[in-house]
Amino acid sequence: MIKLVQNRHVHEATYIKAQKNKEKAHSKRTQRIVSSVVVLLCFAFLVIGGFNVISATSNAYVLVVDGEEVATLVSWNEAEAAITQCMENQSLAFLDEYSYDVSYTNDLVIETIPAINVVYNDVAEAAVILGDKLHLQANATAVMINDQKAFCVANETAALEAVKNAKNYYADPTDPAVSSVYTTEKITLTGVTVECSSVLSLNQATNMLLFGQTEKPEDPKVADTLITVNVERYEVETIPLPYKTIRNENNTLARGTEEITSVGVDGLQEVTNKITEVNGVPHSNVFVSSVVIEEAVDEIIEVGTYITYASRGQNGSGEYGWPLAEGTGTISSRFGWRSMGWHSGVDIADPVGTVLYAAEAGTVIYADYISGGYGNLVTIDHGDGVETRYAHCDEFLVEEGDYVERGTAIGTIGMTGRTTGPHVHFEIRFDDNPVDPLLYLDYGE
Repeated sequence: MIKLVQNRHVHEATYIKAQKNKEKAHSKRTQRIVSSVVVLLCFAFLVIGGFNVISATSNAYVLVVDGEEVATLVSWNEAEAAITQCMENQSLAFLDEYSYDVSYTNDLVIETIPAINVVYNDVAEAAVILGDKLHLQANATAVMINDQKAFCVANETAALEAVKNAKNYYADPTDPAVSSVYTTEKITLTGVTVECSSVLSLNQATNMLLFGQTEKPEDPKVADTLITVNVERYEVETIPLPYKTIRNENNTLARGTEEITSVGVDGLQEVTNKITEVNGVPHSNVFVSSVVIEEAVDEIIEVGTYITYASRGQNGSGEYGWPLAEGTGTISSRFGWRSMGWHSGVDIADPVGTVLYAAEAGTVIYADYISGGYGNLVTIDHGDGVETRYAHCDEFLVEEGDYVERGTAIGTIGMTGRTTGPHVHFEIRFDDNPVDPLLYLDYGE
């Protein structure tokens, strides 16, 4: 409901009749008789015809706006009621749940006159007439964004409610995960006097903050919002707790071999993150804390450090290590010509799966299948034009690019390529020319 703020003066004015011929008593009596007749006739018209004309012995009350008589009421109370009704009409036109004070800049007075030949207006009619004549203004509240006037609402309560609605658009106030909702911009309120038509309703004000216009657009994403709403929430989720891998050196295992003694198992943890959204768009995700629900089981791996050296006798130089474990492997074919043709290496027989070791430190330059009889082949570059080859492998334990120490496990004996039984075809090459490996191995007989 709109409250009236009176900004006018009200005074009474009575019409004074001039008595020009007081000395003529006969004329005066005649005038009184005529007035009485007029009163009787008016009363008769009122009773019979329904005209709103009353005796000259009562007063009428005129609403005067800027010197113009705009409406006549039967009583002072009705005159004031018409003014109040005019303001209420503005309230009905505004259609908002919040009230604001109304003032006008006109000179509005109620004048008292004798009720002689007066036609009255009823209160509703007079209120409408006043609404057309008065320049009405709202004593409203301006919403200031970063010290700039954005729009006006009825009062401070409506302004605060609009800001709250805009925040709630992005954050459910009942969501316990939400910890903070705030605007980037500074919002202040100040009292203003403006045209009534420029005062926004609560819904319009909320839309202005969110979309930069009084109506919600079809696509809110393209709206020119007046404020930036930041929402901070804490989210809790249960995720796996990765197990740790512990690698222990074991000098009873050959270098390059590994043995898992305890299988790793992931645990469970409850992780809390702080999520920040800006106008509904995710902005940041920051870890806050974690709580272990179920401990992880570490994986323990024994890593071999034992280096295998040639030790099959004293016939070779022992410059390169025996490619199998100490005391294993049987020479099944030597270097040189044989019935099947030229043999560029030495064949060392042992069951499929027997581990092969690097004869010397170097870089693996090949670990893949190759045609031409080698099958799965590992080639190690030892520098200075020296390389060793390990053919017919069943499994690779290294990859191209790996650097290996002498005695590192590099593969296992197999039967890939052209072979009549499980063995490793071992070569030593100088500048890509094969030499007899037995001249450089401590192999024995």
